[in-house]
Amino acid sequence: MFYSFGIIDKNKNLTNAGALFADESQVYQSKLFCTRWNGLNKAGGIVDAFVSEKYSGSIISLLNDGMRFVSHNTKTM
Repeated sequence: MFYSFGIIDKNKNLTNAGALFADESQVYQSKLFCTRWNGLNKAGGIVDAFVSEKYSGSIISLLNDGMRFVSHNTKTM
């Protein structure tokens, strides 16, 4: 099953895709940078980042962290 998904090779080693999905990710370059800026764009003269976070880990944890960042930093009425 894992072979048909392309996450292991014929020698039963993880591929790059498999490493991204692993709980303890071996891909150290898989990072997500999230920033909440002042205003609607960065061209307003003042470039202030209110909140800036850096996440790393598996692709599933990066998606969860990114969605959590957006939900905590979105203004709702």
